[in-house]
Amino acid sequence: MIDILTLKDALNSIISDWNFQKEMCDSSFPTSHEYELFYQKMSVLHDAQVHLQGAGLVQYKNGEWYII
Repeated sequence: MIDILTLKDALNSIISDWNFQKEMCDSSFPTSHEYELFYQKMSVLHDAQVHLQGAGLVQYKNGEWYII
């Protein structure tokens, strides 16, 4: 059985990290080396969110991710 509070904390962490990283990228374009690391991290976060959205746990609205 999954602990709902633990799941919500994990989802909040993923969403907060995604929104923060996106904001950082939008505000200042990183150097090519930083961009490669940034892209790898964002890809992992994006894959996680695609799965969470497919499961009906999160939603993208007004440029932000939210727990449903």
